Amino acid sequence: MTLFLFLMSMLVGLFTTYVCIHLLKPVALHIGLIDTPGGRKTHAAPVPLIGGIAIFMGFCFSLLCLNISLSDYRSLLAGSGILVLIGVMDDFHELTPRVRLIGQCLATLLLIEWGHLSVVHLGNLFSFGNVNLGMWSLLITIVLVLGFINAINMIDGQDGLAGLVVLGQAFLFACLSYQLHEMHNVYLLILLMSMLCVFLFFNLSFSAKKCASIFMGDAGSTFLGFVIAWFAVDLSQLMLTNPSTQLTLNPITILWVLAYPLFDMLSVIAHRLQTRRSPFIASRDHLHYLLLDRGTRPVIVPFFIFALSVGLGLIGLAMAEMHVSEPWQLFLFVAVFSGYFITMTILHKSLLNFFPNLE
Repeated sequence: MTLFLFLMSMLVGLFTTYVCIHLLKPVALHIGLIDTPGGRKTHAAPVPLIGGIAIFMGFCFSLLCLNISLSDYRSLLAGSGILVLIGVMDDFHELTPRVRLIGQCLATLLLIEWGHLSVVHLGNLFSFGNVNLGMWSLLITIVLVLGFINAINMIDGQDGLAGLVVLGQAFLFACLSYQLHEMHNVYLLILLMSMLCVFLFFNLSFSAKKCASIFMGDAGSTFLGFVIAWFAVDLSQLMLTNPSTQLTLNPITILWVLAYPLFDMLSVIAHRLQTRRSPFIASRDHLHYLLLDRGTRPVIVPFFIFALSVGLGLIGLAMAEMHVSEPWQLFLFVAVFSGYFITMTILHKSLLNFFPNLE
């Protein structure tokens, strides 16, 4: 593929995303595809939920211009399309968790059946050789992909936050793919990052007086979670499909790149279960809300969490480069998560001392 062709496909994607945002904003306001103020929300006026649609359209149109076989990515596109459709329906009129779960399961099954992607092994996590999943591979893959889709969805509660976190993860996966000479992955990830940058231009607010003009909605958060999960499964099993690679890339390395959304989701679920609340009912116990409630400027929060997420990923990549053993990587991962959970617990308790009704 020539550089000119790649740049042209990127420009097509950027233009499509930008035009979609401008065309869909008045339509969304007219038909009610909006996020209304109230409750935990900080915006004072209705905001169109069109970011996910625009990113998806730009990503699809840019792929059509690339000189690659789209049959290799049909599971990615079909699964993403299903999630965007379900997400738009959910943004219009909140769907039941069962309907959302069915849509996510269908997209994940396409990833497995059409994309021939699944988590077959977990690496040598316990010094006893590769942990091969065998008959459990299908179930574990579904659980992991669904978990990450919902992890991204759960952190989408602050202007620019989910977009920045996914941008950082896509960048790290692009770096890994480049080292592994998986150039098609590099092209797709750069295109995704380009579309995200257009979205963030409208979604990030650099002033406390200015709110985001669009949100990605459930259509965007589930779509982006699925795309990152798709690349995560592909890269995590690369040592199995391409053992000649020079980089010691193991599944635990990929887990470090995905760490922040997983840390936040698991700690929030644990806290809600501890306080005898449903893990599916939203509340202000995510890190970004705790930081905001402690008085951190809203402009700083998404960039702080972006740095945290990228930092965790870089730790994993550094350990892969230094050939740190997988059991040690797993031990450090659990230790860091424990530290994160303890910090979240302390933050929440300190806030409850000042705001008893925060729950």
